[in-house]
Amino acid sequence: MNELGIDYCGIAESHTYRHTNLSDEKWVWDPGVEKRPNSTQGNPHGGIGAVVSRGVSHSIVAAEKYSVWTRLELEGGNPVFIGECYFPHSTNVRKHRLGWIEVSYRAREYAEVGHVVLMGSLN
Repeated sequence: MNELGIDYCGIAESHTYRHTNLSDEKWVWDPGVEKRPNSTQGNPHGGIGAVVSRGVSHSIVAAEKYSVWTRLELEGGNPVFIGECYFPHSTNVRKHRLGWIEVSYRAREYAEVGHVVLMGSLN
């Protein structure tokens, strides 16, 4: 990623429960919101995380049911809001619709103050 000038890499379905220390001297692993095992679901599914260059100012500004939103502060410009999504399968029409409602709300909100990038597993 260094060679390509990439500063942010969002990862949907990260499956990093118990393996969250993935940072090194150049990159910060931000696991976002990870689900924990429970009595009805043995292993957590999905997960949304990101690998961010240590030279980039960033923070998670919203963690929703179907998305996690990160703000990147870049020199000399408006912030970039990155929405990483992990939607249910499209055959679950009701939940899929709820995912789009959630993402649309945040995208409109953040577009008023910066740029918006949407990524992830939209199924």
